[in-house]
Amino acid sequence: MDLPQVNETLYALNEVRIESLAKTLILDISIDDEFFESSQGSGICVSTQSGSTAVNRALKGAVVDPGLKVLQLCEIMPISHKNHHSLKNPYIMNDNRKISVRGDTLAYAHVCYDHLERDLKSISEIIIHSSTKKSTICEIPYLLLFNKT
Repeated sequence: MDLPQVNETLYALNEVRIESLAKTLILDISIDDEFFESSQGSGICVSTQSGSTAVNRALKGAVVDPGLKVLQLCEIMPISHKNHHSLKNPYIMNDNRKISVRGDTLAYAHVCYDHLERDLKSISEIIIHSSTKKSTICEIPYLLLFNKT
């Protein structure tokens, strides 16, 4: 994820959440530079396949098969009323898409990425995209929580 105003790049394996518990966020979301929707609520969550079983699942997002390379966008506590209706359902897209999030209310939000977080006081745009960096995860049988046999 890129924060262009401060020339900063942050990395997450599972998910990125833009959220505020104190103030309603009004976020304009574009995908590949085309306007997608305006979201009003506590924020949004963008998860990878590996993050689909974490916060995304609690937001009623889909659990994604391990072989798929996708990003999933979910709203966090969306607000709907007669003048505003957002998608309210998860949106799953190819992982080569670029999600731009803009809004004056970003100054009241935090970006949480995996177990880390950062305030967004000087930020008016966040660009979320997959990285070309790769990670390797090894499975150690005696550390697994469930026996697969």
